[in-house]
Amino acid sequence: DINEDEGIIILSKKELDREQAWLKLKEALDNNITMKGRVKDAVPAGIIIALDAGLEGFMPGSLVDFKYIPDFKELIGKEMEFKVIEINRERAKIILSKKKVLEEEQEKKKTDTLNRIKEGDIISGEVKRLTDFGAFVDVGGIDGLVHISEISWKRIGHPREVLSVGEEVSVKVLEVIPEKERIGLSIRQARPDPWSLVATKCAVGDIMQGTVTRIVNFGAFVEIFPGVEGLVHISQLADYHVKHPSEVLQEQQDVRVKILDINPEAKRISLSIKEAQEKSAGENNASHYEAREDAGVTLGDVFGDLFGNDKNSDQE
Repeated sequence: DINEDEGIIILSKKELDREQAWLKLKEALDNNITMKGRVKDAVPAGIIIALDAGLEGFMPGSLVDFKYIPDFKELIGKEMEFKVIEINRERAKIILSKKKVLEEEQEKKKTDTLNRIKEGDIISGEVKRLTDFGAFVDVGGIDGLVHISEISWKRIGHPREVLSVGEEVSVKVLEVIPEKERIGLSIRQARPDPWSLVATKCAVGDIMQGTVTRIVNFGAFVEIFPGVEGLVHISQLADYHVKHPSEVLQEQQDVRVKILDINPEAKRISLSIKEAQEKSAGENNASHYEAREDAGVTLGDVFGDLFGNDKNSDQE
């Protein structure tokens, strides 16, 4: 019967296709070959991938991605690359992993980055994690460490004060150690040094507004603009004897200071709160007398009665 013969031929073709599909999976497993397939269905434990010749593979949820996927149904119909990590033909068991593909891609990216970047390079990266001692920044398949002292030109207590996870930042490469897969980075050195601008922003004799950042036995450090701190020696805190700076100041207090000396090369500025107060007092007195003059007040107006009394006394 021709139809019967055709039926036998069709059946043989299906069996041949399935045989080739199994051989292809075995080759992919043995040689770590990346394959492709379309997501056919989703179950609570993972996803079903449609393969050649009607075969189906299972990808456990833990092998789908690095990140958490709340609903696997959103993947249905999408094409996906994967690695074959286990097959059992007798039980028709095929276990697949997309995560392994991602791991290999990341490893290659990391190796390329370690071989490409060098000390002194300015590159971009993404903040991945913040800790008490610094920030980890992904610069291409590998995270580099930005120590807290290299995050900002100004003094900070914790990286979260100036950074957030997911933020894009420019960083300067301080060191690269490929064999240890270690990269040291700096955010502040990728930005202009504020001390290089000191000469254009202030001069000796200027009165500045600042914030007390640290109190020490010999004085207090005051930030006059971001990244630039000056020292107010204990002798320049007040016009009377101060045993300890904490008697008259506290951290984060806003103060007016006078610039006594600037040494940009040494990154040192000498400041005085005492002289700033004296200057302010002098300006207030001058303003007071100017106001009296503007009001038409003269010395005769102020001391007239006194002079008149003296004159009357002489006449007597």
